[in-house]
Amino acid sequence: FMLSIAAGLLLPEDILERYAFTGVLDESGEVYPVEHLDNKERAAKAEGLVLISPESIDNLQKLVYWLGNKTLDIPFVFVVGKPKDEAFKSLKKLEQKIKEKVTFYSIEKLKEFFSLEEDDLIAYTEKYLPVLKNEELERENEWSNQIKKFEEKLKNIYSKVEGKNRIIHFGFSIPASLAMASGIKLGAKRPVVLYHYQADKYHQVIDLSDETKIRAIKEIEKNPENFKYISVYPLKENNSEEVALSLWIASHNPHGDVLKFSEDKNWSVFAIENKAYPGNLPLNEEVWKGIAKEVYSAINILKNKSASFHIFLSSPVPEAFAIGMALGHFAKGSIYNFNNQNHSYYPVAKIENLVSIF
Repeated sequence: FMLSIAAGLLLPEDILERYAFTGVLDESGEVYPVEHLDNKERAAKAEGLVLISPESIDNLQKLVYWLGNKTLDIPFVFVVGKPKDEAFKSLKKLEQKIKEKVTFYSIEKLKEFFSLEEDDLIAYTEKYLPVLKNEELERENEWSNQIKKFEEKLKNIYSKVEGKNRIIHFGFSIPASLAMASGIKLGAKRPVVLYHYQADKYHQVIDLSDETKIRAIKEIEKNPENFKYISVYPLKENNSEEVALSLWIASHNPHGDVLKFSEDKNWSVFAIENKAYPGNLPLNEEVWKGIAKEVYSAINILKNKSASFHIFLSSPVPEAFAIGMALGHFAKGSIYNFNNQNHSYYPVAKIENLVSIF
């Protein structure tokens, strides 16, 4: 009963309602074996409870991490156009990144304590997403299906891991346009950590693991002259309420292709580009978060000129996701993806349809 008493002192009441505990403790908080575990397992199961025993944890520090008021780290991988086994390999790599911070971390414990399976932690499709036509945005399509799958997977995680402050660690292998749409769908109301995949490793690039950090990327700088990382300027100006945004944050400069795409459209076109590190972002969190904040600020300034946005991206995927989180469900418009075959763009999501799941 010693582990039960310690759990009663250390854990929230709603957690205590869902688990049973058995174990011997010493004064340093180490947990030691007890007898009759088979009988206790049957008794707990009959009551609809999960039994936490010395086979589950070996000290109170781990008990508090998994079931206490501390934040819980949960890896999540979003993959498009790769085999499922690649998605599982990415999930294991993300697990290793979390273990650098929490040495005893394991997905196996997520399965044991919260009934989460590896498949719950992955949104993937082996198919490449198709080129869409404008009218296809008004009905279900492969792009909207992936966003819906992403939403359903996250809802399932949050429902299974109740009573905990959950930090989702995101790894991506998806188009930047899908990342922005998914970031808008998530919104900036839940803590996350974003990783960039480079040289066969995940690198943490944007830490939004608490409310203060999330709020920082949504702080609006109203004077573009104060922007440290980006510059904003017109490529084409018309007296139009429709504005195209050409975001050049990664290596490929999209401005020429965006201007060509908009030749027959009465749009104003604005460039938003990474002036501090043109063509290549260093693996520096301050830079990645600073760019997300300034792009969000720039779009808020341009909202005064526009009733509708058309967004074209050349961006690292985690950066696009963070910008989407900051923007949220903010305006009417569309997000476009680049078609390498004809060097043009096609729409993949309508912003007004991306209402946050929270």
